Amino acid sequence: MSLITWVLFESFYALAGALALALYLLLVLWRRGGSRRLFVGGCAVAALLLIAQPLVVTQRERAGLILDAVARDIVEGRTNALTGALAPRFTLGALNAREFVEQVERRLRRSPVREARRSRLEILESTGDRFRVETTYVVTLSNEDFGRMVRSRWHVSFEDVDGEWRISSIDRAWLETMEWPIADLLR
Repeated sequence: MSLITWVLFESFYALAGALALALYLLLVLWRRGGSRRLFVGGCAVAALLLIAQPLVVTQRERAGLILDAVARDIVEGRTNALTGALAPRFTLGALNAREFVEQVERRLRRSPVREARRSRLEILESTGDRFRVETTYVVTLSNEDFGRMVRSRWHVSFEDVDGEWRISSIDRAWLETMEWPIADLLR
């Protein structure tokens, strides 16, 4: 199902390639004595799918947009996007949203983030008003004159709060190193 969602709604090039192949096959059928209506109908369906694709935003795309905005803000040393992305009932262990943001701000002052790259995003579970994703990051932390790359995997839950998707909880699935102060935040 995720492959179908990805082709139909998330990847323009995959959809365009699949439609081009289907239209080519319909063209060959038409030229070999088949119905012209089938080819024209295929062109109409292809046009509708290509027009509709940018209008549909999937949960994976929503999560990616939110997480990328937070990561960009963190690299800049700010927490505005993080504050705006957290749901009122956010939890990370014993921390609520305000305490979590304060902890992140303290850690950013001690070990700024030079780069944060998200390498994958997968929907784990989904219901009407909430969904959970697993995402992988490679973060370069800087401390004094050197940097350290840390790889990690996270389970992030989103919920619909008054028509906006917000982060309701974050759970660490895997963290490469526990040597850095940021690890204290994530315990």
